[in-house]
Amino acid sequence: MIYLDTETCGLTGPAVLIQYAYDDGPVTLHEIWNEPVERTLELCKRICNDTVCGFNLTYDWFHINKLYNLLSCVKDRTRKPEIEEVAELRSPTTFCLKPKSALDLFLHASKGTWQSLLDRKDIRVKRVPIQVAQLLAKKLRDKIDIPNLFFHYRANSYQWIIDYSLDPSFPDLVLRFAPSSGLKPLCSELFKQKFLDFPLPADKYPAENGWNPYSTDWKYVIDYHIKFWHNNKTGRSYAEQDIILLQKLYHYFAEPAVGDIDSELACCIGAVRWKGYSIDTDGIRQRIEQYNSSPRLPINHASHIETRKYLQEVATPTERICITNTTAKTLSRLSRFNSEVGVRARQIIEARRIEKKINVLNKLLRVGRFCPDFKIIGTRSGRMAGTGGLNAQGIQHDKEFRQLFTLANDFNILSGGDFISFEVVLADAAYQDERLHADLESGKSFHALLGQALYDLPYDHFITDTGEKTALYNPSKTSAFALLYGAMPQKLAETAGISKEQAEFSYKDFIKKYPRVGIARQIVFDAFCSIRQPSGIGGMVEWHEPADYIESLLGFRRYFTLENRIVRALYDLTQELGDEFSIERKIIRRDKEQTVRGATQSALYAAAFQIQAHNMRAAANHVIQSTGAEITKNLQHVIWQIQPVGVNVWFVQPMNVHDEVMVVHDKRIDLKLIVDAIIEKYKKLVPLIKIDWKTNMKDWSDK
Repeated sequence: MIYLDTETCGLTGPAVLIQYAYDDGPVTLHEIWNEPVERTLELCKRICNDTVCGFNLTYDWFHINKLYNLLSCVKDRTRKPEIEEVAELRSPTTFCLKPKSALDLFLHASKGTWQSLLDRKDIRVKRVPIQVAQLLAKKLRDKIDIPNLFFHYRANSYQWIIDYSLDPSFPDLVLRFAPSSGLKPLCSELFKQKFLDFPLPADKYPAENGWNPYSTDWKYVIDYHIKFWHNNKTGRSYAEQDIILLQKLYHYFAEPAVGDIDSELACCIGAVRWKGYSIDTDGIRQRIEQYNSSPRLPINHASHIETRKYLQEVATPTERICITNTTAKTLSRLSRFNSEVGVRARQIIEARRIEKKINVLNKLLRVGRFCPDFKIIGTRSGRMAGTGGLNAQGIQHDKEFRQLFTLANDFNILSGGDFISFEVVLADAAYQDERLHADLESGKSFHALLGQALYDLPYDHFITDTGEKTALYNPSKTSAFALLYGAMPQKLAETAGISKEQAEFSYKDFIKKYPRVGIARQIVFDAFCSIRQPSGIGGMVEWHEPADYIESLLGFRRYFTLENRIVRALYDLTQELGDEFSIERKIIRRDKEQTVRGATQSALYAAAFQIQAHNMRAAANHVIQSTGAEITKNLQHVIWQIQPVGVNVWFVQPMNVHDEVMVVHDKRIDLKLIVDAIIEKYKKLVPLIKIDWKTNMKDWSDK
């Protein structure tokens, strides 16, 4: 096995140094710009012929592919590379480099309890009495022990901030995370030892964007990087230490098996990002012109103040209450109103959508290709996430827009497909309700079946005999997804636009018809419901030890270790508030007279219940979404295996976006048999699984 890391000129500029070691042997620093080109090319080939162990291999493998493709075009390989010559080459993409096998220790950590370092939302204890806000902030800090690794990028590290912005008399206490999942910070936490952190000066990095891997601004600063890594002893020690820590971390994690799907896909994503996909540049220019000539709103649609005023101008007193902000979620809700407010909300949504499209298209024109970058484990469900400033996961599904992504060129073809009703068939597999399975197998829509219960209407009010979807189908569909993702009746009421009472009645009616749905959901909720009030609101609150994780149908774990610890600490604090909180004066909190102590307990309980509710929804969601992510990744991985090990021309170039897999591939390769075999394999677990696979597509929209 070869341990690998790179030092690069910025995030997308070329590599300057390759650090590596074989097994537990000594570290070698290969100075790319001080070695003959042929030696670097030979090193890249040797790396490919071995098992590669790294940390965030997506990044390093992108740079190995970029480096080899650039240097392979240098005319005289017996000499050192020249900056200007390499910069002029800009973007050769002939070769795909693939290692014999791979192990990404970052991804391995992300499958265990350290997945909690992935992006996470703030925690708020809302409406704390001002008299005890500072005292409670200190209590929370002392009570809840969270490693500083979760606040690595915060100047003040771990602290609860007092937010007076909403109500100075009842401020919120806010915990804002800023975690680092880098190699050295993680090892510092694991091994309780400080390691070198030796970044280069900020003004020595090139101007760059993640979505443009072909920028050549690096040529103005790379000479500094070359000299730095050659001459600076501390810097060279820093580079060596990366490999030493990789060796140490591999043994700390009990020498995990190599060749797992996520690690292999890390190399796939890195290679594909450099290769990129074809786009219709002429069509893009025409579309930008079309968008720019469309009617403009008389306001700045990006301004919260102007858009709110624009909506309030035509709003009734009742509608004004709903215009709390102009976020996408609020505008979506307002857009359903059959009034002038609804018209204007739809105008703002469309204006923002067009602006986003123009932004994407301008980026594509600057690059000349579509070079998507992905986080292999981008969420705690294990799903991929787009990154790099041009999110492939966010590319909208409208046909006219996707036509601009031709993806394949004249020398290869495009194949791909979507899993059909993926969440629904995965839910069927998870719930195992015989009646629901029979209804779905007969061709009925899960969305319409739920709509029947929510609106107390016959099935044909959602889907007619001819298969046409009625106006009520979309709100039923949205409600169905909410149900699959753990929504309770109150959320279903908001989504479907019905009363809470009707939603509760409809939900009971639905799970009476399909009892295993209710049982399966309740099992998950009970596992993560740690604080309970058996006698109802206002009664005694009890603690029940929650589960630490939940598994997908394929065994991927979503951990709740940190969340459970925080909920337990909040619960314990409600029982431990000392005399310093016993202020005699009564206060009015949320229209209720309470003591300061009582109001503080209420705030703590509310925060704990909120985190717990999120845990329960996330756990219910995980069983479905994570299983879907793993199946989609597995299909992508099987296709990637067609690409030969080593340095070769491109045979397959797969991309995974949500529930679809797109592949640019050699015309001689027939992927249909491979795809059919994967579907057949998973039918044992997901009986209704299907994929709509097409070959020789014109562009991304041709599905």
